[in-house]
Amino acid sequence: MRPVIGIISNHYLIHEQYPVHASGTMNGEAIAQVADCIPMIVPADPAQISVQELMATCDGFLLTGGRPNVHPEEYGEAETEAHGSFDRQRDRLVLPLVRACIDRGHGQGIKTAGARIVVDGCAPDGTPEAIYVKDAPGFTLSVQWHPEWNAEQDLVSRALFTAFGDAARGWASGQAGQALKSA
Repeated sequence: MRPVIGIISNHYLIHEQYPVHASGTMNGEAIAQVADCIPMIVPADPAQISVQELMATCDGFLLTGGRPNVHPEEYGEAETEAHGSFDRQRDRLVLPLVRACIDRGHGQGIKTAGARIVVDGCAPDGTPEAIYVKDAPGFTLSVQWHPEWNAEQDLVSRALFTAFGDAARGWASGQAGQALKSA
């Protein structure tokens, strides 16, 4: 059985009256077709699902960009109009999920990297665009672009999703460290 990858959804209002949790089809396609894993869209609401349930159900997570940004209060900044829109429910689920993934082993940018964050690539303007968590026991590669847009054709994007799929298969089989060494 293929590993299950939770894709954290975004909250949308269809026809200005029907609230949904959704994700772009390209996210599921990249997970299913390139990473060779099972995509599962997760409601971004801690009232519906807990971090513990997600950690027990999924072998990895795809944290996508979207209309809402992380609220600046979460990283010690004052809210301004330039930050865009927010989804505090998503923040309440995703931020603890990221911390749990790191602890266990797996539009916005980084202003100041945390103590364990290693910047592995930057945009021409110096914005960190590729990072990982130093000494994490699992796959923690994060990028600040949209590799899912053309994951099958773009060689860099394909390599990212292939490595992600390999890490998820390693995690699912109980060999997380082995997958990281081969990626």
